[in-house]
Amino acid sequence: MTKLSDLPGVGPAMVGHLQNKGINTIQQLLDSDDATLLAIRGISPTRVASFRNVGQMMLNMSQDATPDEASSEVDTTEAQAVVVDADITLPAGTSKAGAAKKKEKSSAAKKKAKAASKKKAKADEKKKADAEVKKAKAAAKKKAEAAKKKAKESAKKKATAAKKKEKAAAKKAEKKKTAGKKASKKKS
Repeated sequence: MTKLSDLPGVGPAMVGHLQNKGINTIQQLLDSDDATLLAIRGISPTRVASFRNVGQMMLNMSQDATPDEASSEVDTTEAQAVVVDADITLPAGTSKAGAAKKKEKSSAAKKKAKAASKKKAKADEKKKADAEVKKAKAAAKKKAEAAKKKAKESAKKKATAAKKKEKAAAKKAEKKKTAGKKASKKKS
């Protein structure tokens, strides 16, 4: 009766994992600390709680049984009925209605958590999109400022070049004028 494989949800693979940790009976499972059990692949904190609750009930049932009953194969249907699903374990004697109500509450809580998670994901997505838009605007502004600066520098260079050309032309005209005066003085 106290075999590990009698526990609901414990198949040959899980029995092998438990036995590798030196856990061969339900009593040894109950005596093991959480850290040891959680180190085993496929065992979550929820599953540890479920194993402990159902295992304890099964041991209690086998201790309450007469020697003849204890040696015979015990039906674990009652113990299995206590496990509503992987997340909910109820004490022995809980009615089906009570179990259904507990499962319904758990389901509603899961739906609410899922909706909150979706809402948060959507908000995070919006925040990320807003950040990208802000980044793109900043990049466009920086690019526009750089283009404006470049155009201003280019205009300044052109103006400087035009002034130089104008000065050179004025100098050339002055030279011609001076050369013309010198030539007319020589003729006279």
